[in-house]
Amino acid sequence: MALCKLCQNIPFGSLPSIPQGRDGSSRVADNNEMPELWWRRNSDDEEVQPKDPIGFAWHKCLDALAESARAGCPLCTLVQTGVQIWLDHYREAERTYPGWLQFYKESEPIPDRETLWLTKRFGGGDGFVVLVRNPVSKRNVYFLTGVNFSVEAGSVLASKFPLRPLERDSGSRQSLDIAASLVSNCIEKHEQCSGDVTLLPSRVLDVGSTGDMIRLIDCPAGLRGKYISLSHCWGSSETLTTTQASYEKRISGISLSHLPKTFLDAVIIARHLGIRYVWIDSLCIMQEDQNDWARESGRMTDVYSNAYLVVAANHARDGSEGCFHARPARPKSMVNVSGLGEICAQLLNPGDEMPTSGIDFEEEPLSGRGWALQERVLARRILHYNTRQICLECNHGITGEDGCSFRDRYCCNLSDLNETKEAQHRKSYNPQLSLEHTMWNSLLWSYGQRKLTKATDKLPAISGIAKLFKSRFGTQYVAGLWSHALIEGLAWQGIGHRAPTSTTEYTGPSWSWASYDGIAATGLQREWKDVAKIEDWHVELQNEANPFGEVKNAWIRIHAPLTELKPSEREITDHEIKLKEIGTTPLPRLRTQHSDNEEGGVMTPDHDDIRNSGGWREWNMQVLILCGKTTEQKSRGVKHNSMSSCYGLVVTRAGDGRDSRMKRVGWMFLEGEESKKIIEDKECWRTVTLV
Repeated sequence: MALCKLCQNIPFGSLPSIPQGRDGSSRVADNNEMPELWWRRNSDDEEVQPKDPIGFAWHKCLDALAESARAGCPLCTLVQTGVQIWLDHYREAERTYPGWLQFYKESEPIPDRETLWLTKRFGGGDGFVVLVRNPVSKRNVYFLTGVNFSVEAGSVLASKFPLRPLERDSGSRQSLDIAASLVSNCIEKHEQCSGDVTLLPSRVLDVGSTGDMIRLIDCPAGLRGKYISLSHCWGSSETLTTTQASYEKRISGISLSHLPKTFLDAVIIARHLGIRYVWIDSLCIMQEDQNDWARESGRMTDVYSNAYLVVAANHARDGSEGCFHARPARPKSMVNVSGLGEICAQLLNPGDEMPTSGIDFEEEPLSGRGWALQERVLARRILHYNTRQICLECNHGITGEDGCSFRDRYCCNLSDLNETKEAQHRKSYNPQLSLEHTMWNSLLWSYGQRKLTKATDKLPAISGIAKLFKSRFGTQYVAGLWSHALIEGLAWQGIGHRAPTSTTEYTGPSWSWASYDGIAATGLQREWKDVAKIEDWHVELQNEANPFGEVKNAWIRIHAPLTELKPSEREITDHEIKLKEIGTTPLPRLRTQHSDNEEGGVMTPDHDDIRNSGGWREWNMQVLILCGKTTEQKSRGVKHNSMSSCYGLVVTRAGDGRDSRMKRVGWMFLEGEESKKIIEDKECWRTVTLV
């Protein structure tokens, strides 16, 4: 079927330029640029509502699109399919969350009477996205759907169109060729992504180029080469491992038929790319050997940063699901462009075009695993086998099979650490902190959202990143904190899910985020000044082979203002009444002897069971002031700094209560005047040992 008149006039400037037809009517691929959506900012750096046109004005409304689709326009039919998917999601939310959607429908109703606009894809790939304004708030724009353009590898247009149609089988020959082209493009064009040979890990799998067998080899010191590292979920299925008992069998040879699917797929990828060696944790580290495990887990920085490529089986929950799988079908249509030829148009997934979901891959099982964080951020390039498509991530950003593209890496780009201080400052998310501190805090935030099968892996699973930052900070690693910024490290704030990493095993001292199962937000800004003084600390490692791994015990000695906390004198506030009405337990309210506020201050417990049980009222809790926020004030023409608030660590006696040492149980902010009185009271200053 031919394109409708509206589609014939779309100015696809991202497509190859061709001469116009004799009648001058072919505009689908001429030099007229498809508009790009952008947001202006005013002098106060506030976003200003984009004025029409926000793109190329296409159909007048959704009904007009549907009518064109019924008339047989192949492009309108494809877009109508994508719009219907969007509408179905909206209506599903209407059925699932009727109360919430009642408000949602009033503020963001279905835009059935609004003009449809076309703009360039957000990442710049061939194709377009379909936008429509919010009928109520004209400032908001909905991303309804999108289309990418590609041609088959054998097409005469293949040299002009870099994209190939997405096949359902991510392990097909064409899919492997696409993966190879993503990797080779990075090697050939990205200066920051070296493709040189590197030192091989202690052990690797020699997979050769053909044959039914691979074998484990011990690498002599100094042996160099190219290797692939595998990042995967072990899951609940039985995983093929190397132990002292099976070591001889592994070096003799492993039949491909005995490999879990994920391992086999990694071998296929390596052979397709011409890479001889593969590193897989369960086979290249001696399992059930504590010394070997500690030593090798301490080398993760090199294993993943030196790999020619990391292959991530993101969509697989365990080794049986593999890298390759049958992906969800993408609706497509063949579009015959006058003067150019036949092009394959396929629907985009809106989530793959948006920066947050397109970079985080948060729906993928591997993205929720603790070990996978360092495996991803340490890699110079990583090939992601996601549910919907393959993506390559490197120091230049992320590129997908369907042309989605982002300039940023997930979480942070560690290659920025090699740049000049001036360049680092420009890239720092928080100009008050060094780039190293900003990155470390960002990594801890991301790590806190992930889960571990073994709670005792809390420190080991990030030890590769810690080793790298040790070389940057040049200071000591103290059970997850840094010796040059211990006060800042102690002042973390638990966010969201609040629970101990383990209730039965020791994962770290109470004052370290390693003891906490959740996001431990860190990073004080410049106006926060230390009040407490660190006198000493001690960390006993589980195994000296990995100084960044498990700890047996740790303590830290602090000299700081310490004062008793008591439950608030006011029984309940209006806000707490409302919280109870919706089934939420209010946070404890506590006050010191210097508090003038009968309501007291809100204390945030590190663990929800403290909050929910109500037993905290019987605890002998105290607050240890770590630092304060200073603000500049002017009095009688003279400027001076004063403390507007303080961060307090809420502590109680460790063990059975008779121990003189103390443990952290939460945190709270104290008002400036109250904290000032505590700090100035010499009787409050104590030397405390926290465990």
